Amino acid sequence: MLFFLLLSSCGKKEVEVPEGIINPETMTSIIVDLSIADGGQNVSYSAGNSRRYDIWVFYQAVLERHGVTQEQFMQSLDWYADHIKLINEVYDNALTEINLKREKLNTESDN
Repeated sequence: MLFFLLLSSCGKKEVEVPEGIINPETMTSIIVDLSIADGGQNVSYSAGNSRRYDIWVFYQAVLERHGVTQEQFMQSLDWYADHIKLINEVYDNALTEINLKREKLNTESDN
């Protein structure tokens, strides 16, 4: 009986995100939007637009869109840095979402 209790307690434990830290779903959405902002700036610059935009203006707009302050975002990044498995999941989900958006854009541009 003790063996089964020990075995069941060794299962996957979910990390509880503390209050004040951005939840994984929102963090994923923010990472996606920040990546798109970065990409947009890089495409604009490489297309011959010599004007470099202050990327922080775009970052601030992304954070505002998600109702998050820069301080809360930075605190959340620090917290996630101590929870490598969870931040890896966030980035994996963000990459999946970015790829889905890219596929959708490619499909639309083919039509």
